[in-house]
Amino acid sequence: MVDRLNVSVCGRQECEETMNGQARAKILLVDDRPENLFALKQVLDCLDVQIDTASSGNEALVKMIHEDFFLVLLDVHMPDMDGIEVANLMQNRPETRDTPIIFITAANQGARDEIKGYAAGAVDFLTTPIDHDVLKCKVSVFLQLYRKQQKLEQEIMACGPTVGEAKRDGLLQRSS
Repeated sequence: MVDRLNVSVCGRQECEETMNGQARAKILLVDDRPENLFALKQVLDCLDVQIDTASSGNEALVKMIHEDFFLVLLDVHMPDMDGIEVANLMQNRPETRDTPIIFITAANQGARDEIKGYAAGAVDFLTTPIDHDVLKCKVSVFLQLYRKQQKLEQEIMACGPTVGEAKRDGLLQRSS
């Protein structure tokens, strides 16, 4: 089954066929403002991803405990628990430690938030207003990396129980 097929500004296909009936990759959008979540969903809707949302840091953390996400788009400034605190808590959990985070922040917030964000595990920052084409390209890159990682893990497991189990158990390490 083929979803919509568009060519993006970055020259990649935005919407691809879901291979062999595999579940679509999941992205989590976290923002306390419903209108921002709606706008992000509208921009990313054409990508072949399952979009989930959370309106608070606590809600996001609960969702991440129960589901795997290939990427989290996280608002920096939220009430109760800000995005930096959410990212710090993600770094403390093995299940979420390796999940890439792109922070979203208002323009002119200063380098202090960026430094704190990168220290908490951010891979990138986007400032509002967000350029839709840039957002789609960045998400597409992380989606491609996630799919390549999934494919590699499947190939390793297919190598047989010895190699697959060793990799799964962390016994195979990259040589220096």
